[in-house]
Amino acid sequence: MSQSKKVAVLGMLSAMCAVLGYISIDFANLRFTFVSFPVYIGAFLCGGVEGLLIGFVGNFIYQLLKFGVTATTVLWIIPYAAAGFVAGRYAMSKNFKLTGKQTLFILIVCEVMISVLNTISFFIDAKIYGYYNPVTMFGAIPMRFVNTFIRAFIYYAVIPTVMQAVRRVMKGSIRENA
Repeated sequence: MSQSKKVAVLGMLSAMCAVLGYISIDFANLRFTFVSFPVYIGAFLCGGVEGLLIGFVGNFIYQLLKFGVTATTVLWIIPYAAAGFVAGRYAMSKNFKLTGKQTLFILIVCEVMISVLNTISFFIDAKIYGYYNPVTMFGAIPMRFVNTFIRAFIYYAVIPTVMQAVRRVMKGSIRENA
């Protein structure tokens, strides 16, 4: 894949990440979103650094547009950047040929990592901005992890098909595949 095509794909996936931030189901302090979907696509296709960049840039744009820059902006970006890096490094270690079990494993690991890091970010943000409530903070943890596993299994069901389509497009130009 040419360098310009790679940059275009990474930019598109980062933009998707930012847009998906707005498409979510929010209930109390729980949020169901597919923000990490383009992060995994980029990580599984290109590697850890690219996954990190998609997670960082996409979530930075989302955070900037939705909340502006705050003392905790970076804390909310780190989980998705870290997941992109870990997923991409794992895919690289398997020569980008993940079996179904390997895909499910890394999706669960990364989604759990995102949930743990987001919970830490939520705690720090709540302490800094004065909205901390232990019942809200710790009472939602079981539902956060249910949310985590639901997302991992949805991604597992969808990502292999999407990856095949994206790989076909990336091999040649869009005109060649039309």
